[in-house]
Amino acid sequence: LIKQNKALKQVLILDTCAAGAAANSLIAQRDLPSDQIRAIERLKDRTGFFVLMGAAANKVSYEATQYGQGLLTYSLLQGLKGAKLRENQFADVNLLFSYAQDTVPEMAKYIGGIQKPLIIAPDTSESFDIGRFTDVEQKEIQLAAPKPLIVKPALQNKDRFYDDLELTSLLSIELRNASFTVDPETFQTPLVFVEADEMTDAVKPSGSYTVKGEDISATIILIKNKKPIKTITLSGKLNAKEKFVGKIADEIKKALKN
Repeated sequence: LIKQNKALKQVLILDTCAAGAAANSLIAQRDLPSDQIRAIERLKDRTGFFVLMGAAANKVSYEATQYGQGLLTYSLLQGLKGAKLRENQFADVNLLFSYAQDTVPEMAKYIGGIQKPLIIAPDTSESFDIGRFTDVEQKEIQLAAPKPLIVKPALQNKDRFYDDLELTSLLSIELRNASFTVDPETFQTPLVFVEADEMTDAVKPSGSYTVKGEDISATIILIKNKKPIKTITLSGKLNAKEKFVGKIADEIKKALKN
């Protein structure tokens, strides 16, 4: 198809992310074989042919559920929304691609991964504009706000120093289910649950509970980057601990919204 195209200036963007399980903070997708990379590199001699790839040869691209889409796509949309437009309106291919190449590794780093896009461009060609975006058009580009990340909780019985009621496991299930449940108002999932003990910029529910007769009371502290950001105190019944944990999950979701 590239050879059949008679245009003197061409742009090819290859994002190698594919759909996958959404339970993790990010999902490693299929990589592009080296022979395909070499075939594309041979096109460098063609004047006006620019290529942006989601990852370098034999490396993987990542799709971060925190951003609701692949990191490469998200960074390109950021650039078109005004982060890297020439004269605040023109989409210069080299400026846009360079922005993605610089931005993607930073986003990947903060969600626990490594990804660096690859730019292939002819040495003799000057960059060119691939579009013009007015202020109105820039505002129409919708970028989903990064969803809050939440890692595995840690709860224990204050009097016994371990989680004899297994509330940690129950709360993990509630939060995991929440990460797949679409909010009817926003049409998005409220959070991203990650099967990890710690992660940069992620919230970790940590706390203790006490049991007195048939009553349970718990104090949960939401910790982000080793600092407490919210304290939740709730009480419930021992014979309805699943319902009690559900209330904890609801309070966590409310706190993350704010």
